[in-house]
Amino acid sequence: MRILKGIVPGVSRLARLQFELSKKARQNLKWFSYYQARGNNACLTCRHLDISPQTFYRWKRRYNPKYLASLADRSHHPKHLRQPTYSAELVEAVLRLREEGTLLYKLAAHLLYVILDILQTACFFLPPGSLPAPECVRATFP
Repeated sequence: MRILKGIVPGVSRLARLQFELSKKARQNLKWFSYYQARGNNACLTCRHLDISPQTFYRWKRRYNPKYLASLADRSHHPKHLRQPTYSAELVEAVLRLREEGTLLYKLAAHLLYVILDILQTACFFLPPGSLPAPECVRATFP
């Protein structure tokens, strides 16, 4: 950048701009002004500003001195979202089957409960502990 008679080139163009830089963009602009003031020494700039060279070079690749908005953060939203590979009819069918399946599970659980109740009342099913344990299995404690 050349300074003639105390005027920075492009200052009038920058003054006409109607947008305000974000805090991050102003910080990045300070990085590049320090970088240019030190003779384009990236290693010295990274050490002085305590940033990694990878970060500095990423911003250097994006930086356009004629378009200061290039210093602003980009959107983190994905550019392309995956499109569903299934139809709406298939989704409805799966939801319907899930509801029917839930009802079937409830019905099966209820039937199992009723059958166990019948077996217990008919003495086909003895509750645990009603039969004595064999002597070899029973533990004896002093």
